[in-house]
Amino acid sequence: MNENHEERENQMKKWILLLMICLVCAFETGNAAERYSLAVVKIDQVNIRKEPGGQVLDRLRKGEYVSILDTKMSGGKEWDRIIVSRKRDNQVICGFVDASFLEDVTTRFSGIVEAAPGDRHMLLRDAEGHVFAAGESFMDNLSIHWPPVRQAVISRFTSAGVDAGGRLYTSEGDSRPDYIRDWTGIDRIFPCAEDFELLVFRMQDGRICCGAENFVHLFPERYRNAEQVVFTSHFSAALREGVVMVSTEDIDREKYLCMAEGVDNIREIACGENSLFLLDNEGTLHVFSEDPALLEADGLRGVADMAAASSFLVILSDYGGLWMYGKMPVRNRNYTVVSEDLRMDFNDVLAGWQDVAEIRAAWRMVLARLKNGQIRVLFPNRYD
Repeated sequence: MNENHEERENQMKKWILLLMICLVCAFETGNAAERYSLAVVKIDQVNIRKEPGGQVLDRLRKGEYVSILDTKMSGGKEWDRIIVSRKRDNQVICGFVDASFLEDVTTRFSGIVEAAPGDRHMLLRDAEGHVFAAGESFMDNLSIHWPPVRQAVISRFTSAGVDAGGRLYTSEGDSRPDYIRDWTGIDRIFPCAEDFELLVFRMQDGRICCGAENFVHLFPERYRNAEQVVFTSHFSAALREGVVMVSTEDIDREKYLCMAEGVDNIREIACGENSLFLLDNEGTLHVFSEDPALLEADGLRGVADMAAASSFLVILSDYGGLWMYGKMPVRNRNYTVVSEDLRMDFNDVLAGWQDVAEIRAAWRMVLARLKNGQIRVLFPNRYD
């Protein structure tokens, strides 16, 4: 096992060296800079073309958000290569769009100290506590009118923030945008699994709770004062003073998930739909899953940060490289079941992200906060 991990680490170093060489070559030959960002469509009926100026594959609507993969100059014009998905025919489209019809929204935000991805949108908090939102305009989640907060998270469609006094602020579809739940005394919010519109939070007395507007569920007493909590329909896990605690009533998953119980020297935990990930203080990753693609990351060393959601894991190495294990769903499962052929590997996109300070992930979004406070977003979706 150790030989395999050493071989993987050596391979990672080789890829990083190769990437650096490619970037230098690209710079010296004057190729267009890769943008890898989130953009909004400025007008209706924008053509997606197979090649710059070529065959029309589909059209975009005004106000839609797309991910820009890279940029190409052709015929004296700048073209953005973008990716979207289509529900009606189970098709993932990657094509070129006239760059003048797209606005890169990630350049609007700077000085970001916290970034939270959601099901269709993201929250960005600056050092003064002001929160900005971008993404799909769905369920009023882009209408954030909060006072300064010290933390902001997303649980699927629900945006939530907590201020210095412990008051909770939310924005949901069944409430006005600045709706404030009558909950106080909250110390910290934990982003919940994207399958749920619940919030998991730690009270100022250390109790860990999970709740919506009309009910509250109390987690096991042993979770009290946990620094981190993850929660899915199959299991929950908490991290307190570097020690992991796991609870599940699912016999099928208990065999491997409960192997994480009591593991110590851990600094961060994350979860997918059926997987638990632990990052220890030495930068080694521990994976508890039955998914072979995710288990490839087990024991990986030199990890600076990680982010997980549903069926994939993204790691940030000490060398600054990003890798995805597993595959990301690329269309809205609210309408239909996502099959395996609609999950994609985006390692080619993530390889172009540089100067990343931290990464976050949701069901169909990867969000990176850069060292200069700007952001990069992978959001390969369209919702018909």
